[in-house]
Amino acid sequence: MSSKHSFYITNYFLNYTVNSRKKMVDIVAYFMSVVNQGMPDVDLQIILDRTDPQFTLYKAKFKTWKLAKETYQNATTLIEQSFGHLHLDLEAVHGLVIAVYPSNSNEYQSIFRDGLDIYHTDSYYQRIQQLGYLSDRLGLYLPMATEKTTIAGLCTSISALRDKQQQKAKSLVEASDDLELCRVDIADMMYGNVGLLMNKFRKTRDKILSFFNLDLLYGRGQKEVATKTYGLNVPVNSYGKTAIQITSKTTFGFNNTGNVMMQVYTASTPDAPVPTNALTIDADVEVNAKADTLGAVTNTWLIVYNADVNFSGSIDITETN
Repeated sequence: MSSKHSFYITNYFLNYTVNSRKKMVDIVAYFMSVVNQGMPDVDLQIILDRTDPQFTLYKAKFKTWKLAKETYQNATTLIEQSFGHLHLDLEAVHGLVIAVYPSNSNEYQSIFRDGLDIYHTDSYYQRIQQLGYLSDRLGLYLPMATEKTTIAGLCTSISALRDKQQQKAKSLVEASDDLELCRVDIADMMYGNVGLLMNKFRKTRDKILSFFNLDLLYGRGQKEVATKTYGLNVPVNSYGKTAIQITSKTTFGFNNTGNVMMQVYTASTPDAPVPTNALTIDADVEVNAKADTLGAVTNTWLIVYNADVNFSGSIDITETN
């Protein structure tokens, strides 16, 4: 079945916006602009009246979701920054402890029984928990009263940031679920609009497709092919990496869902530096790129670099082969 005919029986509005809520905004905005250009028209007015309220609702929920995502990312960044500074505070406390209790003493071994790496490598929750344990152990030794207060304060501060992040995560999930329900509703409405247009233009059917940006819907009407979708969260001044298997026909779709610019490239090793010709993707921008424009097709790593020193980033990736 040709893609032109399958357009009428496949809800592309639903299928092709699964991984991009913003794409739905663009698709419907384009559709509404064409409808408005055709006014005044009784039939198009019906379509306008039924679609505009739902589109307005979707845009409002999309804005709420974006704000929730931004506040969650900011809360996460604050935790990352706090843990980034933590090693300096721990080194200072460590120096004060070792000045009183040598590293071969029982007291030192009791206080730092797990070493220092545990405060940098475990999950947020585990690191906060370990800070609490360290504070308790310092409290067993009177000369360490000041150090105990320091670590306890750090534990309380970071724990509060973690609680705030968890609250923002909950709000983000709620906003995401709410937006998803609305996305399905407006996708169904847009599919219904195709039916209304089919009735109106039943003798001039080619006019129907002029209401839709087919590049947004399914890439110039090409047939569906194998795709893989995944996401990367990239901390401040860091790299996000994923192993890949690509060919000269592989195409990537990037949706920078964060608030910072990202640089994307492929490499043969996961520690390859950013090349001068890396693809730059601004915040809240979607870009498609052929694999061979990101590096050699023999490369086995896709790397995303976030150069921002204040905010973490996130990017959704669709790999089409």
